[in-house]
Amino acid sequence: MSGTQVATSEAQPLTIKSPSNSVPDGKNEEDTMVMSPSCRWKRIQRPSRMIHAILIILLIILLLLLLITTGLAVYYGHAYTRCANTPQGGDRHRLKSDKFHDVLFSDRISGEYRRLHAKNVRLPYTVFPRFYNLRLQVHLNSGDPTDFFFNGSSVVKVQCMNSTNELFVHAYSTLNVSVQNIGITRLAPNGSESENISIRNISYNDDLQWYHILLDEKLEENAFYIIRFGAFRAPLTNELKGWYLSSYYEKGVKKYLATSQLQPTDARRVFPCWDEPAFKAQFQVTLLREKPYHSLSNMGLRESIPIDDKWVADVFEPTVNTSTYLLAFVVSQFASLTGKDSKGRNFTVWTRPEKIGEAKYALETGMKIIRFFEEYFEVPYPLEKTDMIAVPDFAAGAMENWGLMIYREATMLWDPRVGTANSQQKVASVISHEIAHQWFGNLVTLNWWDDLWLNEGFASFIECIGVDHVHPEWGMDEQFLLDDMQKVLISDSLATSRPVFQPVYYPNEINEIFDPISYNKGASVLRMMESFMGRDAFRLGLKNYLSKHKFKNTVHDDLWRSLTEAALSVGKQVDVKSVMDTWLLQMNYPIVTVARVGPKLFRFEQAHYLDPPDSKAPKNPSSYGFQWQIPLTYGAPEMTNWDDNEVIWLRNKSMTTELSIKPDSWYIFNIKQAGFYRVHYADSNWELLTKQLIADHKAIPLHSRTQILDDLFSLANRGNVSYTVFLNLTKYLRKEDSYVAWETARRALAFVQRMLAVDSSYGLFSAYLRGLVDEQIRLIDWTTMQEDTNHMQHMLRWTIAKFACKTNHYLCVNKAKELYNNWMTNKTGNLIPPSLRATIYCSAIQWGGQREWQFLWDRLSEEKREEELVNMRTALACTRDMWIMKSFVKKMFSSLSDPTDLVDVITYLTYNPLGHVVLWDYIREAWRQTIDDKTNDTTKGLTPMPPVNAILKILSKKHYTLNNIPLSEEILALEHASQGTTESSILQRSFQELFRRNEQNMVWTKKHLHAINKWLEEHVSDRNALT
Repeated sequence: MSGTQVATSEAQPLTIKSPSNSVPDGKNEEDTMVMSPSCRWKRIQRPSRMIHAILIILLIILLLLLLITTGLAVYYGHAYTRCANTPQGGDRHRLKSDKFHDVLFSDRISGEYRRLHAKNVRLPYTVFPRFYNLRLQVHLNSGDPTDFFFNGSSVVKVQCMNSTNELFVHAYSTLNVSVQNIGITRLAPNGSESENISIRNISYNDDLQWYHILLDEKLEENAFYIIRFGAFRAPLTNELKGWYLSSYYEKGVKKYLATSQLQPTDARRVFPCWDEPAFKAQFQVTLLREKPYHSLSNMGLRESIPIDDKWVADVFEPTVNTSTYLLAFVVSQFASLTGKDSKGRNFTVWTRPEKIGEAKYALETGMKIIRFFEEYFEVPYPLEKTDMIAVPDFAAGAMENWGLMIYREATMLWDPRVGTANSQQKVASVISHEIAHQWFGNLVTLNWWDDLWLNEGFASFIECIGVDHVHPEWGMDEQFLLDDMQKVLISDSLATSRPVFQPVYYPNEINEIFDPISYNKGASVLRMMESFMGRDAFRLGLKNYLSKHKFKNTVHDDLWRSLTEAALSVGKQVDVKSVMDTWLLQMNYPIVTVARVGPKLFRFEQAHYLDPPDSKAPKNPSSYGFQWQIPLTYGAPEMTNWDDNEVIWLRNKSMTTELSIKPDSWYIFNIKQAGFYRVHYADSNWELLTKQLIADHKAIPLHSRTQILDDLFSLANRGNVSYTVFLNLTKYLRKEDSYVAWETARRALAFVQRMLAVDSSYGLFSAYLRGLVDEQIRLIDWTTMQEDTNHMQHMLRWTIAKFACKTNHYLCVNKAKELYNNWMTNKTGNLIPPSLRATIYCSAIQWGGQREWQFLWDRLSEEKREEELVNMRTALACTRDMWIMKSFVKKMFSSLSDPTDLVDVITYLTYNPLGHVVLWDYIREAWRQTIDDKTNDTTKGLTPMPPVNAILKILSKKHYTLNNIPLSEEILALEHASQGTTESSILQRSFQELFRRNEQNMVWTKKHLHAINKWLEEHVSDRNALT
């Protein structure tokens, strides 16, 4: 049976009248929806029943033409009556159908236009689906994979909430729906189907991605109806959206699987549906697959029904009330491991057979975390089974589909024999994140995507609590500062940032807010809230919120009410909404300046923190005037319990208060860096803290040491303090032995090192860094291979080795050469410890030649593990030989088809100053080819554009050296060459960002270089020390 044939299983009755599950070949265009990119609207009519409708439409068109000639302003196209929250018969908004593509997807469309027309994007709340009977059949034949497809049918029980004669149902343009098989019937009170509802017209809008079904009569309020979509079909592609095709090799044979990713708006790629989070329903899923395969979905398998010798229908239990984006379907030939969770429910992990041993850690960790979260939230997990599956091709890190979580292989699989501590922690964190979603996101779901942080912020915060339960020795709360807080404090300091709560309307806007603001800032402000409320009150509020709203949709105010009630119940007088609105509804964050103005008297001032401070006014204005309600906590030497700290509220621009801190002692504000703000001390406190750290750094808790390093580095860059204050404080690092503090310092000092890369002070600065790391690099364990114990020691050695080799410390460089050479000559394999490989490979390539580079290149084609592939590609870009670098770029750009891999390789190249030069040479050559192509009128300059766009986008985010930026005349020439291409606006934005970054680098150099040079001359005597 070929890929275009339909199995005999399609004859099996799904409803009273057996539907055809695919669109038969040879059907007329009038019968089948055809998605033509040149036609934004295509009206489909039933030939025998629509003649009168055609006449009516012609009369309407004539009337419109008459109105135009009289000077009335009208809009052309089909009119959509938007019924959401408006009386029937209200205003109708007419849209120009031939302009929709520009309106929805052009970067030039104004925000005002989007606001005015936003309600035209959302479904009306007139009809709600209550139950889908969904039948899908996947064709993974042995022929050409471009012929693979799926087909299906669905029967939907809906309830009319407000009387209407029109329906809007999402379906993506590639989903080929047989319009003649769409039907509507009324349900009698006893549940039986009664009369048919006549359909007047069906039209499709491929910009809004929905069908408009116009009826001959109005649906009755509160009545139930059945809508049948008798046949639809779509190709299985490798776009990583909807139900898509993935592949892998097993013993040299290529195998295929069908897997899904529906978040946020891609369920409509699989079947016609109400594809918004608020339209929750139950789903009865039946998957038809060939016998060598098995299938998975959200719920447990009810029964498998043989259809014939080839096909089987897997019928799954009905889902609980859920949103469309949480559905999942997988048909594969994977292997599995199964365990029982604490309540005896099946917990199963799946992956390709050759990797099933690497799934054991995920199984053990997942079962522990799901049990813990049931206890933590005190709300039961409502499903009877849990599946987690690792697929070869997946765009995100993982997806929290209810009962069937889908992961990238790198985020679920971990082999203790060769896996690093870092990758183990990543797997544990992602598993905890996705399981947390089973409560936050699945059980209680956001009403609309503008509250995405309710899903992702909560899961990002709670994931650390889950991992801490399984691995308390990892110190996940301290690591939260590294992985969440510090990163987003940088991105949220920009004038181009956005509020956490972000109104969005269009699918491309929704996708854009899956960003650090939703994830990391959302998590950070929740951690702050837990701190000022207290852990017990916070947990009580979460429990009440989940219990009250389970299986429903919410907005963030629902959460604020539950948390405020919980706080009041334990005697805390805090209005959570009034506090948190200042953090969610405005972008950026404050800097709190503290100064001792008397023996025990302190003055506090808050200001809007932007970096650089002279940035233009933010694009998102604030109704709060960029003023926050700030919870202040503090610690001092005489305090024995820093965990139980009184909260002082800074609600105005400034205040003065008396505190019990000794007049001559140091002090720290923002304990555990729980508050989402930076602290600056406008007195002698920075000097007092520096003295304490150098004398005995452990007198200050690790959270606060990390905060001091991060805040002071940021303040020095911004100009609030001299760089010498920051450099003086870093002297204490010689005795520091914590991974979190060292990694914070490494990131900061690596930035300075890059900025000095072509300055005469580079040698002195590198010598200073070698002195800082000298004691720690001598303690490094260079031999231990397995990293399943002593987790934090392995994390520390990764950071120390990376830092030491980057500064060219002789111990690290020599050891790297030795270990790499042993690998080259060792017949038994690679004995370099996994967490050290990226550093050792890079150093060996940097200080080696063609022989070392070619050896690693040859290993690249043999390697299958994703983590090791990243190590190798990163290291290959470390060469100091121009011709080798150019050869590497050419090979990578010609061989990589995966856009993600291409972006990664470009990023690796930007770590090396030589890589910038080669990338610019590539851009110049690409544009010469572009000009030639345009002159010859062949490809119109499009061939080299994708990699050039990727290069410019990545370069624009890097603090690279000024010498690598082309002359402005050359930039203008490149811009001119791009005119007439579809990517010209992208290139212009990238060039603008390059110039902006260039200007920032020049300002940084002018502001800080002299002070850094002077400090280095005073503190470093030998630039060749330890080399």
